[in-house]
Amino acid sequence: MSPTTPWRFLLALVAATALCATGCPSDDDDVADDDSSSDDDTGDDDTGDDDTGDDDTGDDDTGDDDTEPTCGFADDPAASVVVMERYTSVWDGTVSARVQEAPNPAWHAIQLEEGACRYLTFALGNCDPACDFDQVCTSDDECVDYPLGISAGTLTVEGLGDPIVIDTDDWNPGYYWGPWDLPDDLFDPGDPITATFSGADFPGLTLSTTGVESVDPTLFEDHFLMEDGGDAVMTWTPSGDASACVQVKINGANMAHGLPLNDILWCEGPDSGSLTVPQALVEAFPHGSTPEICVGHDCPPSEFTRYTRDTATVGPGPAQLEVKSTAFFGYDHP
Repeated sequence: MSPTTPWRFLLALVAATALCATGCPSDDDDVADDDSSSDDDTGDDDTGDDDTGDDDTGDDDTGDDDTEPTCGFADDPAASVVVMERYTSVWDGTVSARVQEAPNPAWHAIQLEEGACRYLTFALGNCDPACDFDQVCTSDDECVDYPLGISAGTLTVEGLGDPIVIDTDDWNPGYYWGPWDLPDDLFDPGDPITATFSGADFPGLTLSTTGVESVDPTLFEDHFLMEDGGDAVMTWTPSGDASACVQVKINGANMAHGLPLNDILWCEGPDSGSLTVPQALVEAFPHGSTPEICVGHDCPPSEFTRYTRDTATVGPGPAQLEVKSTAFFGYDHP
């Protein structure tokens, strides 16, 4: 880890790792997505933001319901609301949010990009002169302040039965955790779902999208096989919802406990029933398999997600609402 890493970032990593030991939200993981970062350069960001122009195809950033899906690599958000049904060995429903004063720093660089997929690698910053104590060195070798969590006022999520009203944590501003007793079947396909922040340090706004059909967890009873010498194709039964998108994250491991993942294959596209990881990206990804036993963030399972998304841009940065169904799986790359 860079000697310029501040103590509060280390504390955040330890806290995130402890939470993930019992199961984290996907990507977004972590609500703010522990491996998503934002930048406008195709070689130095994490989730891919809007450098290809493909993440704003169906959204006018007002929270209105548009006819075209917003499928693609989105800017890493400063504010993220996640309404999720996820399957590990059982289904559970969660509502959570993370709000901070800016998007996360960039920890990964795009090594290859082809079709709907990107191959990301951890890029350890090398800042000279060294960063100040309260800064971090990004993959671009830039010293930036690590963004702190801030309040966006009260969060109200509607469309899941009775309105869910959440205030940010007093001890950890910016985190919003929904009730622990939410139903496993949290929403139905097409259900209108809205998330409204009343506003505080982060401006108030409303985001709206719709529920999606649950993914089929039996699709991942066996590990996803990637073999050199050809593309790796993932197939599934599409939902038939023209507004739905899919995201596939094939997660590698990291170099030390709590550090960002070394390698990620990240694909985004419409819910068409098929997604291809091109041969070049397959062969660039390290050989190995998802471990049977792992500690939280160090070698997390990979993720298949069906989602809808609404986005807006406000003062501190992008805000988004994602409603999604996620199942976790392992991979084999002999």
